Amino acid sequence: MLIKEKIIRKENRYVASRVLYRTFYELIVNEDRCRKCLICKNACPFDAIDVKKGELSINVSKCTFCGICEALCPFNAITLYKNGEKYNPVVELERFPRLVRE
Repeated sequence: MLIKEKIIRKENRYVASRVLYRTFYELIVNEDRCRKCLICKNACPFDAIDVKKGELSINVSKCTFCGICEALCPFNAITLYKNGEKYNPVVELERFPRLVRE
């Protein structure tokens, strides 16, 4: 059950969060580390990440907090949390995406 979604920009961070019945997901982008290389955008299977005019944005309604963007970011600019603890299902479940060039 979805309770709340929000996006906050504070200092050098972009924070996208979703609160479900008993679970709080938070995806934090450290804008000082982000180089706008678009790897996260191109890898996102839900097209939830966009970069316009040099600013990264996340569509919280599309984002499933799957962790693919965090796992593939070469600059460690993205961090995913679940209930306040670092969490990445891609890494924990060893379910890395298969990337195929088209």
